[in-house]
Amino acid sequence: LIRHFEQPRRWSLFADSDADTSDLFLSALVHLSGGAVVPLQADVARRRKDASSRLLSELHFGTLELKLVLDVIVQCVTKLALTLQASVLNEMKVCRTIAALSQLIATKFPSLRSAKKLDLSRDKVIASDVQAGDEIFYIANPENSSVRERCNIVKIHTDLPDEIYFTI
Repeated sequence: LIRHFEQPRRWSLFADSDADTSDLFLSALVHLSGGAVVPLQADVARRRKDASSRLLSELHFGTLELKLVLDVIVQCVTKLALTLQASVLNEMKVCRTIAALSQLIATKFPSLRSAKKLDLSRDKVIASDVQAGDEIFYIANPENSSVRERCNIVKIHTDLPDEIYFTI
């Protein structure tokens, strides 16, 4: 739907509604969020690959007026606080709201985003830290090092002097 509008008019889908603009937008953003209780599912939101991230991108949300962006961020924090104070805690809503808040902040404050390149020094494995049977994450495609697959170590090889490798 949003792509049927030229970029400058996309925000008007929210602004021209009879509802409170930022509340309507925030509700849509939270519902589209990939935030989840299960870490592997939540990773989609962390990597900014969920529908709420696409919505922010399509709207060029970070380029909108600073006051508007900050108002939506404050409203998101308020919504999160109210959700946390509820007598029955909705974990999924909390996770989705946190993921949406994180993405909102990242649109205006890019220095807070995680770096595209991973710090490979933190990914080095020390042989004494692992043993056969441990579950680790494996980079299956070196071209896309942010995607990791879960695997189990079958054997640890220490025959090379400067590095270890595994049979998984």
